Amino acid sequence: MKVGFIGAGKVGYSLGKYFSLHAVSLSGFYSKSSDSSKDAALFTGSSFYSSADDLIKDSDIIFITVPDGKIKEVADNLPKALLNNKTICHCSGALTADEAFSNLKDSNAHFYSVHPLCAVSDKYKSYLELDKVYFFIEGDENNITFIKDFLTKANLKVNTLKAENKVKYHLAAAIISNHVIALAKMATNLFNQCGFSDDDALKALGALMLNNVKHILNDGIKDSLTGPVQRADVSTVQKHLNALDDICDKQLYTLLSKQLLLIAREKTPSLDFSNLEALLNATNKDLK
Repeated sequence: MKVGFIGAGKVGYSLGKYFSLHAVSLSGFYSKSSDSSKDAALFTGSSFYSSADDLIKDSDIIFITVPDGKIKEVADNLPKALLNNKTICHCSGALTADEAFSNLKDSNAHFYSVHPLCAVSDKYKSYLELDKVYFFIEGDENNITFIKDFLTKANLKVNTLKAENKVKYHLAAAIISNHVIALAKMATNLFNQCGFSDDDALKALGALMLNNVKHILNDGIKDSLTGPVQRADVSTVQKHLNALDDICDKQLYTLLSKQLLLIAREKTPSLDFSNLEALLNATNKDLK
C-alpha cells in the first residue's frame, strides 16, 4: 500500500516524513511548485511527480495537504476515472469530508478528514511531535476502520468524529490554542502598565501558565480552580473590574468570571456565591 501527497507544505512534509519512518511506503509528492515537491520527496525518501494523475495512479491513499481554502478546489479537479477504490484524505480541522469531496461522491472512492490536533509549525521538525498528537478522523463510516487501522499501525493516537460535531470540535481547538493567546496578550498589557517589558511579563506569566496547565492535566479542571471567583471574593473582583479601562477587557473578564463561577459552585457548593453573581450580572448588563 502506497501513500501519496498532493501539496507540499508543512503538513505534507510532516506526515510524509513520519510515515516514512514508521514502515509506510510512500509514492511521493505532487505540487504546483515543483521545487517544493522535489524537496519534500528528497526529505521523505520518496518520488517527485510532475503530474497529479500519475501520483494518483501510483497511490492507494492520497492526502490532500494544501491550505484549507484550496482543498475543495483541488478535490474538484481530481480525475474521477482514476479514483476507483482509492482513499482520499484532507487534513483540515474545519472542513468535513462531505464538504471537501461533495463533487466526487460518484467516483467509488472513500473520503476522510484526518486532522492532527496540533500546530504544525516547522516542515522539517514537526514530524518529531506527531506520535504525541491526537488525530481526529471523520468520513465514510462504512469503511472508517480502514483509515483508523492504517493510522494506528503507524503508532498514531486516533479518535473518530461525527461530521455534525466537526464545527464544535474545531471551535474547541481554536479556543484552547488561539484564544489563549488573546488572554496572554491581555495579561501582558496589564504587566506593561505596571512598568514591565513584554519579555519580563512573559517570563513571569509563562511560569504561572505552565503550572496551571500541569494542574489541569493532572488534577482536572474543577480541582485546579483557585483565585477570587473560587473564594467568592466580591471585593477583589470589583477591584479587578475597576482596573480595566477598556470596555472589551471588562466584558471578557466578566464573561470568563461567569464561566468560572459555574465551576466554583461545583467545586464548593457550600459557599455563597450570590453576591458575586449579582456583581457579574450587573456589570454584564451595564456593558451591553
